[in-house]
Amino acid sequence: MLFKSFSKTGKNVSAVGLGTWVMGGWPWNEIRLSDAESAIETALELGVNLIDTAPIYGCGRSEEIVGKTLKRLKRRENVFLATKCGLSWEMQKKRPTVWKDSSPKRILEEVDESLKRLQTDWIDLYQIHWPDEKVEIGRTMEALLTLQNAGKIRHIGVCNYSLEQLQESLLYAPVESLQTHYNYLRREAEKDLLPFCETHSLAVLGYGTLGKGVLTGKFSMENRPSDFVRSSDRDADFTPERYAKMLEEVEAVRQKSKEEGKTLSQWIVEWTCRQNVVTSALVGVRNAAQVRENLFTISGNDI
Repeated sequence: MLFKSFSKTGKNVSAVGLGTWVMGGWPWNEIRLSDAESAIETALELGVNLIDTAPIYGCGRSEEIVGKTLKRLKRRENVFLATKCGLSWEMQKKRPTVWKDSSPKRILEEVDESLKRLQTDWIDLYQIHWPDEKVEIGRTMEALLTLQNAGKIRHIGVCNYSLEQLQESLLYAPVESLQTHYNYLRREAEKDLLPFCETHSLAVLGYGTLGKGVLTGKFSMENRPSDFVRSSDRDADFTPERYAKMLEEVEAVRQKSKEEGKTLSQWIVEWTCRQNVVTSALVGVRNAAQVRENLFTISGNDI
């Protein structure tokens, strides 16, 4: 497994991190508990040491699965565990209503809820999930510093922040990382965010590495994903015009992967890991078989 340094922390993390959004179930199609646990166990066996989760993933279910599995395997000490805060929810008709809340009061409550679900005494990386325009960034960062000083979290990160929001957050706290949408087809972050992170030695966690499955090559115009999270009214990538364009681009990449003797998803994951500014490419999986395929190219010394 290839490892990269995580900002200036002195910690090394795997170039591929395990994303656990799908393990929570909603808004994805349901996943069996045994498959989720097996996926985590297989990832650890292959050398992955970074696991990224969030309370909103399945309204706590993803964190619970990660915590239960790490405790059973007695591997907590070996894992760089990342989770998030700043999104609250309320169940209504079997689906949650979700809203942003990065207020100090809510953050101080959320961390204890996550610690309980994760069955751990500390969180390695605690990230603001989405910027909350209703709360001053300085107040949010102050709350994270309080948690860091209390030993509940070790490092502070942000997700989905603009360059201006990231710059402002650094005025108040030692932010160590940015998690942002980044893959072979979605490279907007290269304009300003990635250069800034490289200049300031911030770790970059890229999510959406496989484009919600499109970059695995398993979808077509006739075989479209049917779950809520990949509906055209929720994600612009799945509107008819954009989706068709992505499929064209996927076919071009597929030829490159064939020439190198790799599956499309293996080629995509390796390409992402080769970007020096990307510390860890987060890859979501549903089972152990997907872990083995998607981590194949980075399990040796070929990067």
